[in-house]
Amino acid sequence: MRVLNLLLVILCITNTLIAQNETLLFYEDFGFVTETLPESNALPEPNVLLHEFTNTPPIDGQYAVATSSFLTQEVFGFPISYWGGTNAIGNVDADGNINGRFLSINLNTNVKTPFYRRTLATVQEKDYIFRIHLAGLCDQTCDIQPNFTIQIEESNNNLALTSINSTNVDVTNNDEWINVEIPFSSNNTQQISLVLINNQTNNENGNDIGIDNISLVEINDSSLNIKKSEFIGSDFLESNIVKNSILFKDKTKITNIRLFDLKGSLLSTNIDISTLNSGVYILSFNFFNNTYTSKVIKI
Repeated sequence: MRVLNLLLVILCITNTLIAQNETLLFYEDFGFVTETLPESNALPEPNVLLHEFTNTPPIDGQYAVATSSFLTQEVFGFPISYWGGTNAIGNVDADGNINGRFLSINLNTNVKTPFYRRTLATVQEKDYIFRIHLAGLCDQTCDIQPNFTIQIEESNNNLALTSINSTNVDVTNNDEWINVEIPFSSNNTQQISLVLINNQTNNENGNDIGIDNISLVEINDSSLNIKKSEFIGSDFLESNIVKNSILFKDKTKITNIRLFDLKGSLLSTNIDISTLNSGVYILSFNFFNNTYTSKVIKI
């Protein structure tokens, strides 16, 4: 069983697409369910703030660490708690694993207040990338959309190094996992915090989010200067919904194209995907020596 667990962890880390010039410093995928690790084995997540841990599908002001199948419990085939999991995409975590746990939060109305904070050590004047998978979970009869800020702060003074809003990275209530990449420089700080801040003022149904695959990598090549980049991978694409070929807005500086399946297996090194089956894939490419990734949906 330990060998199986190790293989699953390796697959999860591979799916984050760590580039050759990156060193993985931290990775959290919230575990998975097995015969010896049942749903009842889940423990509270200490980095969640102002929300109550529950071992049931979370309601307002609660959070759970569980599989989607557990979070979207069904009666007569109908998901009675659809707001807690990814039932619309087959009840999978961000790695496509039905047995994978993730963090499901039913946000309360504490506006402009952090609901998640994780602090990690860094080295001064180094370049890093934070990666996190996010999903809007309320895929039925939802009155509002998730609205929160993803922010990197200096831990000693809460000074923001960089931030982005969830609405700018397409986190909507469709259960789809979005891989968000946040490049930053540590400047003079030796400790940074990943902070998620609720912006949704409306208390209607829909402010429910999934979090998975949080990672921090250090960029080993200082010439990348990633602190000047504010792009995510999908910004470079005409569309991430593709039928035959992946189209870039400007392909003149795009190099090292690689297409992976959700297990991290390399499938292609070109833009022609006409022979692939319909489904979700991960595209990786370089732009001016920076590495970017984007989800691609083949139809």
